[in-house]
Parts: sequence; C-alpha cells; structure tokens
Amino acid sequence: MGAVAIFSLVPLIEEMLKTGFALLFNSSVLYTHLTFGLVEAVFDVLRPGHNQAPAGVVGIISHGLYGWLTYKVLTLSGSVWLAMASAVALHSLWNAGVIFLAPAKRK
Repeated sequence: MGAVAIFSLVPLIEEMLKTGFALLFNSSVLYTHLTFGLVEAVFDVLRPGHNQAPAGVVGIISHGLYGWLTYKVLTLSGSVWLAMASAVALHSLWNAGVIFLAPAKRK
C-alpha cells in the first residue's frame, strides 16, 4: 500500500498496540508509548547509513505526545476508543506531514 499505509494503517496498528498493551498489563499509557518510542529510536540510530539520531529523538518525542494525548483524552472522556482515535488522528497527520512535506523542503 506504500505511502497510504504509512499515514493510515501504521498509526492505527501502532496506537492500538501501544494503548492495548498498557491497558492489558495495567501499566501507564504514557510510559508504554514512550517505551515504544525509545525502542523505535534505538532501531533508527542503529540503522546503517545516515545519522539517524535526530529521527530517534523525534520518535521519542512524538510517541510521548501520542501517549500524553491518549492519556488525557482517556482521563477526560473515559472512552478508550476516543482516546485511541485521537492518537491515531495525530499520528496520521504527523506521518502524512513527514511523507508529503519533508521531501518538498529538501528541494
């Protein structure tokens, strides 16, 4: 599915997994999201080629933001589905921006 999956399917799966694991194991939604971001950052940094440290740092920050949003919406609304949908929407917008805006800035 290419780029479409990156800003639709991937955020949906990631946010469901992160929040689902946090709820399943009765752990912190925010810390679960941050841990996921940290693991992703390690993979970014260890990837051969370009200096991926900035991508790793941004990954930790962005996943922390998705976790914070999920936690806040869950706390305020009491709805797991609304909380996950909010995080999916933000994550999708972020990924779409990276896919479509980042290449335009490089030109």
